[in-house]
Amino acid sequence: MDLTLKNEKSQKRLLRVATIFIIIILVLIISVGIFIKYYENKTYPGVKVNNFNLGGLDEEQVGKVVLGEFNQVFNQGIKIKFEETEKLIPYTFEEVSTITAKNDSMAKDILQIGRGRNVFDNLYQIGKALIVGKEVQMQVDIDNYLLEQQLQSEFGAFESPAKNSQVEVEVTNEKKKEYLLTYSIEKNGQGFNYDLLVSSIEEHLENFNNETIVATLEKQTPVRNQEQAQAMQESLVELYKIENLTLQYKDETYEIDWPTLSQIIVIDQDENEEAIVKLSEQLLYGHIMSFSQTLNREPQDAKFQIQNNRVTEFEASLNGQEVDMEASYEKINQEFINEKIIEVTVLVNETEPKVQTSEVNDLGITQLVGLGTSDFSGSPSNRRHNIGVGAAALNGILIAPGEEFKLMPYLGSIDASNGYLPELVIKGNETIPEYGGGLCQIGTTVFRVAVNTGLPITERRNHSYRVSYYEPAGTDATIYSPRPDVRFVNDYDSHLLLKTSIKGNILYFELWGTTDDRKIEVKDPVIYNIVSPGPTKIIESEELAPGQKKCIESAHAGADAYFDRIITYADGEVNEKRWSSHYVPWQAVCLVGVDPVAKEAEAQKLIEEEKAAEEAAKLEGTIAEEIEEPVSVVE
Repeated sequence: MDLTLKNEKSQKRLLRVATIFIIIILVLIISVGIFIKYYENKTYPGVKVNNFNLGGLDEEQVGKVVLGEFNQVFNQGIKIKFEETEKLIPYTFEEVSTITAKNDSMAKDILQIGRGRNVFDNLYQIGKALIVGKEVQMQVDIDNYLLEQQLQSEFGAFESPAKNSQVEVEVTNEKKKEYLLTYSIEKNGQGFNYDLLVSSIEEHLENFNNETIVATLEKQTPVRNQEQAQAMQESLVELYKIENLTLQYKDETYEIDWPTLSQIIVIDQDENEEAIVKLSEQLLYGHIMSFSQTLNREPQDAKFQIQNNRVTEFEASLNGQEVDMEASYEKINQEFINEKIIEVTVLVNETEPKVQTSEVNDLGITQLVGLGTSDFSGSPSNRRHNIGVGAAALNGILIAPGEEFKLMPYLGSIDASNGYLPELVIKGNETIPEYGGGLCQIGTTVFRVAVNTGLPITERRNHSYRVSYYEPAGTDATIYSPRPDVRFVNDYDSHLLLKTSIKGNILYFELWGTTDDRKIEVKDPVIYNIVSPGPTKIIESEELAPGQKKCIESAHAGADAYFDRIITYADGEVNEKRWSSHYVPWQAVCLVGVDPVAKEAEAQKLIEEEKAAEEAAKLEGTIAEEIEEPVSVVE
């Protein structure tokens, strides 16, 4: 009986202990849950930066605190000192720079402490931060190459680096590619350990350590003597036979000529300190950077807005691109030195825009399908003005699938009401001023873009004479209200958008839509039956100073011309079309300035002389009638 009672008491005690334990566990779980809920989207207590507790702060607040702490510690930059000279190395926040402090991305990472996928690891991280704290390091990005360049710029004057024996090239005859090679003598020296300085800067930044970094000179000994350098002569001579090196990316090129290239080819050491021939990293980087100024661009978001069936705002999306300097150098060096490749494509990293062209419209306007250009160099001011007005009138036009495009209606009435100015035009066999002179530049460029896009041309007439603005012969189109006109049909499945622009003296017409994989081949014009032009045609002008001469048309021979276009459609169908043109000879046309007063006086003088001649003729007739004696004829 006593044993039974004892067992019952023991079981009750165990039950109470278990109950208490379960309650404690439940309380802990609930407390942890409440704790985690409270700190949702906030940093957990004990997480510190530069000994500043970030607990309870959200991401934006953490970023501001990190920025404030970093600025407080480093103020204007990182201090580097050598002897009595002290320099400040600056930094930026979230920008492209030699040293970039990543406070925003760091704030995101701080907020993720204790929020990983592993629950137990999360609890461990939270507990560790609460009990002993968790100090986080500053996140920095350092461009080692640029930083070393900056340090060398600041402290290089104190160095006398060891000099390895190096090849020295003296070009004696550039045209014949003749040169002399000599090899310098190696020399001991002293310099800074820039790798160590860069590591020290990074460590100070990460740990919020604003103590001045002391730079010291180290003894340097050359690793290559003159004899080792001379042993590379055969490899050097082989490379000096190459005329130039061309860097390229898509349609862009950058040429390094032979004299420049000869100075970039140097002797260096490999990882085993064996002498090798290579392209100078420092010198070639300069050329890659020069080329990158043409290539580098920010990504461009697409823009598209329609009003009254015309696109008033259009920008196609464009990938951003940036030359990868280090990778490009390695590729160029490898291909040129080892494979003797003289046209090397640089490596470019692309960044997609946030908004693609296909996302901003449902008309199928996603890509450039055709381009037409013309050159109006030498045009007088009124002609340039009319070209600008005409191009603006066409910009943003939408052409529906199956629609016939007619140019003249879009240009409107060719008069002052639409902004056109008088300018010389060819009319019949005369060159006379009329409103809209120069609009044939518009007609010609429309014709060319339609041809290059592979569209059916339903109307086009060439000029009677060859005109310099529309060369090469055979590719022009004349217009005059209401006819002749330039017309074509949109036989694509998508709408076409006509986009016009002027850059310098070049007129650009672009057609945007969706390609249907048709292949378009436009052959160069064939010009034949050439006939010499006549003498220069002189036109008096009161706009020029008296005696001043200005030629507005150069002489052009008459000729016949034709060009062919071959379109191969996606289904294999082939369409061939030939455009033929005939041009009569056209003499040079020059304006000569005259004085309007003198011209009027000269005209009056001619009139008076004509009157005097008439009076004299009348008087002579009267005298002749009064002669009565016969005139003898001598045989």
